[in-house]
Amino acid sequence: MSVQKNTDQESISKIKYNRKQIPTAEELANGILNGDKTALARGITIVESTQQEHRQKAAYLIEKCLAKKSNSIRIGITGVPGVG
Repeated sequence: MSVQKNTDQESISKIKYNRKQIPTAEELANGILNGDKTALARGITIVESTQQEHRQKAAYLIEKCLAKKSNSIRIGITGVPGVG
């Protein structure tokens, strides 16, 4: 039981550590292009953000990801936040 508890504590510590990290635009772009879903989620949040300090990072992410595009489609989702 103590082995499980230690493993759980280690996992929780790693999650807390990673949540506090603020990845650079380059790290996010690389993560997105490598299929990292967490990087994609963080990238979407930055692109949707209205904060001034996120605009340059968002522009970089969009440019970097569009440069690597392949046979993909772009979709737009509209509606009241939270209904999806």
